[in-house]
Amino acid sequence: MRERGEMTNVPPEDQLKVAGKVKENHSYVCQDIVREFRKYDEDPLKYFERYEGEHSVTGRVWHLLSELKLY
Repeated sequence: MRERGEMTNVPPEDQLKVAGKVKENHSYVCQDIVREFRKYDEDPLKYFERYEGEHSVTGRVWHLLSELKLY
């Protein structure tokens, strides 16, 4: 997520916690990687989910978009 620039709004202190939370709640193993990429290429916005959190030190609210939205 960091390499794709999705963690720019997340404070460094919370990035590991957020990455773990997203992985626990939204990850899965696909059976056919080609079909999976085709699905995301056809309608990418359908599979994005907004994640919000609070800075653990300052209390400021931040958000990011994750491409792990499942139906």
